[in-house]
Amino acid sequence: MNSVTELIAQIEAEKMNATINTQTASDSVEKTANEPESKLDYKLSGNIEKAYIVTNDKIYLTVMDEADNFSFAHLENDGIKFEEMIHHNGKNLIPQKLPFHKGEYRKVVGIPQKSLIDRVKTMDTEELFKELTEHMEKYIDASEMDIDMFAYYAMFTWFYPKTNTVAYLRFIADTGKGKSRFLQVISDLCFYPVNMAGASSGNAMMRYNEEWHGTLVVDECDPKGGAEDPLSKYFNLGFERRNSVAKCKPSNFNEMDWFDPFCPKVIAMRKPFEDNATEGRLISITTKETRRKDIPVNLPPSYGKEVERLRALITRWALYNWDKVDGTKLYDCSHLDIENRIKQITVPLSLICQLLPNKEKMLEEFLYRRQAEVKRARSQSMEGMIFNHVYSLAIGEERMGDEFHEFRTEGGLIAVTPTMVSKNLNISTKTIAGYLQSIGMISESNRKEFASGNKKVIRYYAVPDQSTWEEIIQRYWCGDNTPECPQALRSRSFDSFPN
Repeated sequence: MNSVTELIAQIEAEKMNATINTQTASDSVEKTANEPESKLDYKLSGNIEKAYIVTNDKIYLTVMDEADNFSFAHLENDGIKFEEMIHHNGKNLIPQKLPFHKGEYRKVVGIPQKSLIDRVKTMDTEELFKELTEHMEKYIDASEMDIDMFAYYAMFTWFYPKTNTVAYLRFIADTGKGKSRFLQVISDLCFYPVNMAGASSGNAMMRYNEEWHGTLVVDECDPKGGAEDPLSKYFNLGFERRNSVAKCKPSNFNEMDWFDPFCPKVIAMRKPFEDNATEGRLISITTKETRRKDIPVNLPPSYGKEVERLRALITRWALYNWDKVDGTKLYDCSHLDIENRIKQITVPLSLICQLLPNKEKMLEEFLYRRQAEVKRARSQSMEGMIFNHVYSLAIGEERMGDEFHEFRTEGGLIAVTPTMVSKNLNISTKTIAGYLQSIGMISESNRKEFASGNKKVIRYYAVPDQSTWEEIIQRYWCGDNTPECPQALRSRSFDSFPN
């Protein structure tokens, strides 16, 4: 009898422990008021949220319906199918959800609408391209070439997971010049636009972008500082795949969080980045105040519906064309006289040439124009400004103080010295030397003959060889032709190096 009683007591105790354990597990979930049960199920189940899934031959895209239910859209048997969970590589993957706050999802990411994807037709690439350009022309004032490039860029972002490098699209201008309008109209058509204001902290931007890896959209993006600025570093690393940013966890500085910055970015800012490396990763457009009367000052109520329809059209197009685009087949622009960096960040756009082969000429024209813009920006940087001043001194186009009259001979200026440049620009010789060394020039000493016939050893700035001169001119000179290196800037060994 006692043994039976003890057995019953043991069973009751196990039931009680199971109830307590279940309650403990439930209490460990940080339940937010009005949070959907599916979110709680996710936290308990260990399913992994993904914004999209890329397999060998297809892509699964997160979409949502009018009731804020999320699912994956993918192509199957020449039709679009929706599923709430995908089993891939031994894991249960569910769609990434928007942030849930005060009883509702915050629409900070542009997610395609399921019902519209079902209703809209499947467009070919030319037809869709026309739809996008006509939409943009309604709301922004830009040239036909720029409009084409914006549509091209938006379409490219939907295939960027197939590439190893991406370009950033940047709109720059003072207040009231329309850059925020450009930013919104173009980014709304990009792949999962993640909207972050420039006032958002860098850490918040990185953490939320990590969940989506869509197109990071930053308005009022004006980081303080140069290459050392965390946002500049994030942008510099994010143009190429397989770069990571490590951050100490706030709860434990001995543990690290890792962030992948690789994704397209659309940016609006008032001033250029102070870091030339960041500037070199941009497709930069300077916006101007419009004079067109047909462009609304404020976006109309119908704008949101137009964007939702276009986003559904692009989603269908991307799903049907995903396996038709080969990420290894990029446009061969080796015959173009374009800097390698510009080719590197722009040529990935040529993925869409596989679907729009008649746009290769447009891409070439854009590459040349982009190179001119980059050179213009570099010429206005501190490095470019100092070099162009030194060059102007060397060819006699820039005035010098009377104390340097002995440097002028019948054959031209004999050398450009640190003191000469420092007095003209009112910058320390140490600072000037640092900038010139960064672009490839050197400082050397040699005996020179002055206008008076006297000879003495002086220190001056010089270009070490012809290849360095050509590189400097290509990067910092805005003239149409490549000038010869002046004798005043040639090093002692200049002519001994092969071209």
